[in-house]
Amino acid sequence: MSQVQEPHANIMASLYADSPFLAALTRYAKTEARSRLFGNVVRSLTRAEIVCLETHNNHCSDWNLIAVAPNFTPDLIFGCFFSGECVMGSLHGAYRLLPCGILLPAGIYNARIHACEIGNGCHIHNVTAMRNVIVDHGATLAHVGMFSCRGETTFSNGSIVDVGIESGGRPVAICADLTIALAHTVAIRRHDYQLLEAYDTWIKTYCVRAKLDYSIVGAGALVCNTASLCDVYIDPGVSIDGATGIDTATILSSEAEPTIISHGALVRASCIGAGCEISDMAIVDRTLLTEHVHVTRHAKVTQSIVGANTHIAEGEITASLVGPFVGFHHQALLIAAMWPEGKGNVAYGANVGSNHTGKAPDQEIFCGEGTFFGLDTCIKFPADLTGSPYTIIASGVTTLAQRLEFPFSLINSPAVAFDGVPAGYNELFPAWMLSENMYALKRNEEKFRSRNKARRTPIATDIFRPSIIELMRSARDRLAAVTEVHDWYSHEQIGGIGANFITDETRVRALNTYHFYIEFYVLNALLKRYDSLAAKGATPDETIVYGSEAGNSLWLFERSILIAENLTNTSIADHFIRLIAMHREVAETIHASKKRDDIRGKKIIGERYDAHIIARNDPVVIQSENVASTIISHIEALLAKRC
Repeated sequence: MSQVQEPHANIMASLYADSPFLAALTRYAKTEARSRLFGNVVRSLTRAEIVCLETHNNHCSDWNLIAVAPNFTPDLIFGCFFSGECVMGSLHGAYRLLPCGILLPAGIYNARIHACEIGNGCHIHNVTAMRNVIVDHGATLAHVGMFSCRGETTFSNGSIVDVGIESGGRPVAICADLTIALAHTVAIRRHDYQLLEAYDTWIKTYCVRAKLDYSIVGAGALVCNTASLCDVYIDPGVSIDGATGIDTATILSSEAEPTIISHGALVRASCIGAGCEISDMAIVDRTLLTEHVHVTRHAKVTQSIVGANTHIAEGEITASLVGPFVGFHHQALLIAAMWPEGKGNVAYGANVGSNHTGKAPDQEIFCGEGTFFGLDTCIKFPADLTGSPYTIIASGVTTLAQRLEFPFSLINSPAVAFDGVPAGYNELFPAWMLSENMYALKRNEEKFRSRNKARRTPIATDIFRPSIIELMRSARDRLAAVTEVHDWYSHEQIGGIGANFITDETRVRALNTYHFYIEFYVLNALLKRYDSLAAKGATPDETIVYGSEAGNSLWLFERSILIAENLTNTSIADHFIRLIAMHREVAETIHASKKRDDIRGKKIIGERYDAHIIARNDPVVIQSENVASTIISHIEALLAKRC
């Protein structure tokens, strides 16, 4: 395996070794013992117990096939029919409170049970038929229709999901422990045969361990008011209430991260991570939801892989790989999208789904981190927006097929008509989010930090980080490379503009904005470097601060930017003075971007706007000003010491 592939091999090995799901399945694996829950510590029914069971209107074709745990008593079993080899534990236990507020006593009531095992303290009420199901200790089945296992199943682990190209070309075999990063790598690197072979071997080994011949209801789990379940693994902590049906699925959960499937939801051929919610007639089909994903209000997610903290409501996602923190709260469409970094938004009426050319549905879009598809946008495929993270496509805009490489941009309908601009081209405003909407970026960062519930997925919450800074530098340099000034430019004069145009006034403003925030990033890095060295007892002069540090990859990157931007010829004191001014300017920019909304809102709706939080009271504005004030005070103290 090549050096490039080694990190992915390590990831695969760790996912396999550290999987709580696979570890849990070993408890239910085939065994020579009579019971998978109790081992050989079971016995046959006594004659007195059989008489008691029959007195309670229970029936069995052969009571000799029934085994029970040592503390078993038959007094909590009524109106049931048993067949095949069954095992029952001690059924005495506390009442179980259902989500509707009804208390259920422990025991088995009105159920048809074939070849099942039922643990201690379970609550089995009104089950039409159960076949090949293990109900672990303390679990509850109430008002359930057909619940079975057809035979050997992997609970949808190993199922193939075609992401990106809906007609096939980027197949990913999913499993309950698959990460967005690994899934994206497998989907993208289709010519890396060593990687694909390694992944194929890994997933097959995973599926061998995930294979079982029983459906599982984990200890303490709840399943009620659900018509049909088949080939299902249900983790402890799962709550299924009023689902339409669940067929071939792994559903993970924990006490701290309960997974909820309710109110008419339908799940088929899918793996569901811990902390997820599927409700309100939502459909999840041939899909992996990683962790803390919400699919609600009639949403449809089909043949997709979805990252942590993403909320999908009412809309449709098909054949897509969607990363964390994507907001999808209204009727909209996302098809054939590769969006591993996520953190964006799909607004009402957005049509990100022009994947069919009339020949075949074989086109796709590569979205950038933080992309915002505005109201009623129409995005033509193919498209590559990965080079323009945190870009907004304004309401009602139709974009042509294109590759865009300008971070923090706005794409809008042209405000002024220019002679020669090709039909269908939109106006591009590079760096617009930085100059005009910095408030939104700071709000996003805070949202990513405060709302992140993912425990298994590392999520970068800082927007300004090396990969994005490099995109900003490339964009700035392309804007600066213009040698002949025009009223407007297309991709023929400036690479990476895509099917858009920019004016010269916009070009100059964007160039300066990119330059400002690149410098802002690197001077903040310089301050952290200075503080780190001072904390270690070093005397932070220019030679030491600007010096290299083996093993510190982040500082090596930041130092390379300092050198490339010709900033190492300036004194640290001068940089700190500059940084004070920059922090003040950024705080003022954030305040101003929010205040513009206040001015416009007050002008349009008058006193009724008083219900809104105005800029000076806004938490994001206040926090930004407080952070700036703290850093400025710190820098001023450092400057005082150096003088």
